[in-house]
Amino acid sequence: MKKIFIIIILAFISVAKLEAQSNLDFKKVNELSLIYYYASEWDSLINIGIAAESNDIDYYYLNYRMAIAFFYKENYFTSTFYFEKSLKQNAKAIEDDFFRLIYYKAILFSKQNNKVLKISQLQDTIFDIFPATYKGEVDVFYFKGKISRNLDNKQLRMTPGNIYSEIYYQQNISMFGVGTSFLLDKNMGIDFRYSNAKLRMIAAIEDEEHFYIRNFDVQQNTVNVKPSFYIGNSQRIDMFLGASFLNSNVFAPLDSSRNEYGFRNLQTFSFVVGLAYRYRFKNIDIGVNSVFSSFSNDKNIQIGASILWYPFGNLNLYSSTEVSAMNTTANIPRLILYQEIGFKTINKLWVELSGYYGDVNNFSMITSNYSFEIANHTKGIASAKIIYTLSPSINLFANTQYWWRYTDKLEIQLNQEEQIKIINYQQINFIGGLEWKF
Repeated sequence: MKKIFIIIILAFISVAKLEAQSNLDFKKVNELSLIYYYASEWDSLINIGIAAESNDIDYYYLNYRMAIAFFYKENYFTSTFYFEKSLKQNAKAIEDDFFRLIYYKAILFSKQNNKVLKISQLQDTIFDIFPATYKGEVDVFYFKGKISRNLDNKQLRMTPGNIYSEIYYQQNISMFGVGTSFLLDKNMGIDFRYSNAKLRMIAAIEDEEHFYIRNFDVQQNTVNVKPSFYIGNSQRIDMFLGASFLNSNVFAPLDSSRNEYGFRNLQTFSFVVGLAYRYRFKNIDIGVNSVFSSFSNDKNIQIGASILWYPFGNLNLYSSTEVSAMNTTANIPRLILYQEIGFKTINKLWVELSGYYGDVNNFSMITSNYSFEIANHTKGIASAKIIYTLSPSINLFANTQYWWRYTDKLEIQLNQEEQIKIINYQQINFIGGLEWKF
């Protein structure tokens, strides 16, 4: 033991001198990395490996040792990167039981599920040692939201001197959703989601003789399908297809003369199509996406870029940032920012804090379980979510959201000129559900 300790100290001195001289060679790298590997000196092994890369020294055993070092440092994403790099240099390495086991654990712990399926298709003794597999998951959720404070009488009534006003706003919402995602094979997966929402709306209409306040309900059914195609070990293409069916008996003028008011049936169909490309390098996942949508009579185009970062190479801390630009026939182009930070707290409990900033009216929130008109007339969203791992196959989650919303108030002056006034209000939502992995 004392002899090994002396060797390690000498190795540290040698590395310092070699790095200072930028004169590493294959022999020194191989000797030192092997010493650190057997001594479980993972930080030193990683340092010598990084220094070797900067000197264009790259071979199978070094990458394999780097993969093991990053695994024991719990940097599973980077460990996976070096395992896959070493496999390109020696395809037969996958036949080694220890190689397969550690590689399998690295991709399992980092939830790279398509790779889990790929390795699990190897029928051997690995699963007697570590019998965990992944094929897909099912999740259900319930969404309940309401306005924080109803609009007051002044906001609902017509401005003195005008001849007509109308305003509609959402008072509350309840929604049930179910989703499933599963791997068809090692190169393809699919995600399917369905939700049914009931929105309670308030209409306030006033003319020179009457003032009406009426409630009415809106039923909305939304279907989302997202096929994913995996290319090699680091690339993925996602397609996004969605449709929304809305039905309501809205309270409104029954004709253009506004002489009579009542409830009339309104049905709309909306759709969205999108394409996204993602590339992963070690513990960073970058992506670009483009979406086209049609909501009622509005045609919308949005493009975005995103980055998903795991600072420690595992799920204990992660950050997702997406910036999107949106152009719509109903408005001027606008910028929308999404940010999420997730981290592990106590054992089995994670927290995710996220938010959208920008006018997300008609914006397709493809990172969420919902989209379409539910986010209509929304300026921003703040969210706090907790996830509890009840068992290896079941997660429970609860989410609180705060939405900054607005509605348009139409007023007509005596000279028949129309005015649009923006009325702001807030909405609080609560979401709960579970996720079952199979």
